Amino acid sequence: MADNRGGRGSGAVRRKEQPPTRERILAAAAEIFAAHGFRHATVRDICRQARANVAAVNYYFHGKMGLYKAVLHAAIEIMRRGGEGQVPARGQAPPRERLEAYFLARLRILHGDGQETWIHRLLSQENTDPTPAFSLLIEHVYRPSWLALADVVADCMQLPCNDWRVQLATGNALGATLIYIPGPIRNRLSPRPTPEQRDAMARELAGFMWAGMQALARRPPAAPGA
Repeated sequence: MADNRGGRGSGAVRRKEQPPTRERILAAAAEIFAAHGFRHATVRDICRQARANVAAVNYYFHGKMGLYKAVLHAAIEIMRRGGEGQVPARGQAPPRERLEAYFLARLRILHGDGQETWIHRLLSQENTDPTPAFSLLIEHVYRPSWLALADVVADCMQLPCNDWRVQLATGNALGATLIYIPGPIRNRLSPRPTPEQRDAMARELAGFMWAGMQALARRPPAAPGA
């Protein structure tokens, strides 16, 4: 008599290999929201790609906006793990090493190998056409990122964080990384760097910004025009 238990077991294994419905919807939503933005993405398209019933979005996320916020939170968590969290705290490393660690982490996130590249397309969509969820990015991404970088810059310049020279250098340091965001402009200007090239670029950028910060720190403390 044939033993069918192996067949049933194999089927169970195959079912376990398929990601749960909630995870499939999140993965599909991340790609579709990143490609089309919140307003132009449809729940039907997301569920078609996820091979899920449209009703599952209401069941797991309470609607399209709930799903969008879940995708944003997933993006925030990925950035938190790979971004400023990789920079040593003040006193744990020399200021210049902290600055280099910032640029290494920043460029590694911008050029995330594989699936993380959807994050910056998603943020670009949200920045261009903000939704009610925009405050999540201010609270969990932009403000913490600015404050973390300002702390590194203040450490490098040996000045208070609220000094105008620190604020100017912080903006310059952040702005210097924007050209490295993958997209049509960057892709036309130069090919995607290898991980080794990317890290070398980050170290060169840190050295360049370090020299500029030291020069700026020697400027008079009064803001221009004050």
